[in-house]
Amino acid sequence: MVFTIEILKNEKQFIAKCKELNVYSYGNSSDKAVQRLKKVISFYIQSASEYLNLDNAEIKKEYTSLENKEIN
Repeated sequence: MVFTIEILKNEKQFIAKCKELNVYSYGNSSDKAVQRLKKVISFYIQSASEYLNLDNAEIKKEYTSLENKEIN
């Protein structure tokens, strides 16, 4: 799985958006916003797998790939 992350900045904080899942996070730095977004994406994938009764091993494999991939 490949996710595109867009970083936006307003007056007070950075906002990270995952375009494919349409989820957001924020932080005082772009790194913090991306770090938080990774947690949101992980939660999203885990929740979807539980809701859809997908094979957890397959989802875990994809999750591991996400954690090992550097996102700029």
